[in-house]
Amino acid sequence: MSDEPKLSGSSVPLCIEPPEIAAAPDQRDWGQPVDGIAVYSEKGMWEARAKAATEAAEHLEKCRAAAVKIAQVNYLGDDCEEGDALREKIRNLVVSDVGWQGNLVSQVSSLRALAQQCSAAAEVIEQTDIEGSLDFDHGPN
Repeated sequence: MSDEPKLSGSSVPLCIEPPEIAAAPDQRDWGQPVDGIAVYSEKGMWEARAKAATEAAEHLEKCRAAAVKIAQVNYLGDDCEEGDALREKIRNLVVSDVGWQGNLVSQVSSLRALAQQCSAAAEVIEQTDIEGSLDFDHGPN
């Protein structure tokens, strides 16, 4: 027997805690502190987007890993023809590369690529701002 908890009845525990959803900052308040945090530059906004995409990818990966563990155990009974067939169908839908797991893997890859693109955008914006600031007259030294 394993020490892993068994599911009872129809209750399935959440694989992750749902994130708290906060309202997006109002763009009319641009330049004002938001939630006690200092003003974000454009670079900061893109870095925040990259962080959000990375965190979303991590949460989806945890869900995928939890589903794989659930599908490894036969909860439908041993030596039961109907149970074996149903378990195989569930495994094909959930943990196959073309099923739910495959979809999650694709979404995780997309989110990680998005995070990299957001980080790159942050760097480009910062460099552009630095180069653009060189054209300003900073007054007498």
